[in-house]
Amino acid sequence: MLFLLNDRILKIAGGIELLDRAGVPHQLINKSGLGDIILALQNAFVLDPNFHINQPEKAAALAWILNSKSKANAAVFVPTTAKVKSPAQIGYRLANTDLTILGAFNSLQDQGRLSSNMINDVIWSKIPG
Repeated sequence: MLFLLNDRILKIAGGIELLDRAGVPHQLINKSGLGDIILALQNAFVLDPNFHINQPEKAAALAWILNSKSKANAAVFVPTTAKVKSPAQIGYRLANTDLTILGAFNSLQDQGRLSSNMINDVIWSKIPG
């Protein structure tokens, strides 16, 4: 599965095994709602603004759960203030975009040519928010 998280395409495989490898508790999938997963991602970005880059397996695990709760295959988490101190200061948007777009982005990422501007133009500028 491909999932766009901020400016990175995550290649997600493994399901429950991914949770184990990333150290993500299974109860996040079984007993949590969409809001809990969003909060977990907001917390991760509070602790590390480059969470999706620095912890790709954990980011992939949380993205997999987010997809299972929302059917979104794209998400962006951005600070709403200069000095982020709480999850409430991390804004987010979710989208379900065409798989061919994610595939094209994946190819561009592999070539080192994927940019935030490209992602914004193709996905986020087209989605009402």
